[in-house]
Amino acid sequence: MKWFEITEEAKNQMEKLLAKQPDKYAVSLMVEGGGCAGFSYVFNYADGPAQESDIEIDFGKFKVWMDVMSEMYLAGTIISWKV
Repeated sequence: MKWFEITEEAKNQMEKLLAKQPDKYAVSLMVEGGGCAGFSYVFNYADGPAQESDIEIDFGKFKVWMDVMSEMYLAGTIISWKV
């Protein structure tokens, strides 16, 4: 299943950021209430799932862990990186 996409530039930036955190190999991604549209997106470094039910998405050089509650809000999202 394809939950969301990450642009090549965003993948490159995530790889660079994770390279600076040698004890981490993944990113956690979740949607929380708040923000302009009623939601905010939270990224954190991770070394595994926060919950046993978290979903792992492998992007080759890094993984993203997503909580199941955020799944429906992230479906079809494209994550990009802007400087």
